[in-house]
Amino acid sequence: MAVAIDSLGQGFCHVYYDKAGTPTRGMAVSALGGRIEPREGTTIAHDDAQCHNLLIKTLGVRDDCHKFVAGDREYERAMAVLSNCCSYLRHSFESHSGIKFGKLEAYGNFFLYRWSHMRKGGLRHAVDCMMTRLSSTPKSHLFDDCGGEGEIWSR
Repeated sequence: MAVAIDSLGQGFCHVYYDKAGTPTRGMAVSALGGRIEPREGTTIAHDDAQCHNLLIKTLGVRDDCHKFVAGDREYERAMAVLSNCCSYLRHSFESHSGIKFGKLEAYGNFFLYRWSHMRKGGLRHAVDCMMTRLSSTPKSHLFDDCGGEGEIWSR
């Protein structure tokens, strides 16, 4: 599963159903290439995995590579958000034992949506936003408090 978080704190995941282990460079481009808008100043921070090289070259974005070294403060600072997110995802998947393998990506995106709102406003805000999305329509509620339109949830 590839997990990515943008500068706004919104995340998404892509599951590679046909390959276990580290994804290839082509897989990273197909999973992330259409979701990253290459603008001037766009930077991809990553963990020095070789699969990111073609993506960076294809999109023409800046590379912010951080190789893991135990106790390295710069690595911990740069990768803290993604490390916390991955821990949250792992915990979420473990606590939901009825997850179907064919729906891993949908569950992952839902957990990331919930995680992004919990980071921004706490658990109560996350539950309020989710309930508003489920029980309201665009005509009955303004979604600006919940991050606006165009998020992962509305795709």
